[in-house]
Amino acid sequence: MLTSQQVKEIILKELPAILEEDPEIHRFFLQISRRHFADKTQTEDRFDRVMEELRRDREEQSRKWEANQKAINDMLVDNRKLSQKHESTIEALGTRWGLHTEQVFHNE
Repeated sequence: MLTSQQVKEIILKELPAILEEDPEIHRFFLQISRRHFADKTQTEDRFDRVMEELRRDREEQSRKWEANQKAINDMLVDNRKLSQKHESTIEALGTRWGLHTEQVFHNE
């Protein structure tokens, strides 16, 4: 009588050749394995769906990044304009103060 270990060794040794030679055994083996594993088509479909989802996410992130970059650039332009406005206002105040100071010295 064969032991369990001997049966396993025979199966491991002989199964590949049996699967190649006997289509009925091959189908039976695939039927049993499908209960636990996805077939090639299912696996490829899942992989394609994940890759498509990643592509969409990457495109969405790119759009968000571009929108943020545009908003930041717009804020920088606004800050530069405001800075120039303040500088010219300060210069005008400085000029007026200088003229006023000059008048005070001349009037004395």
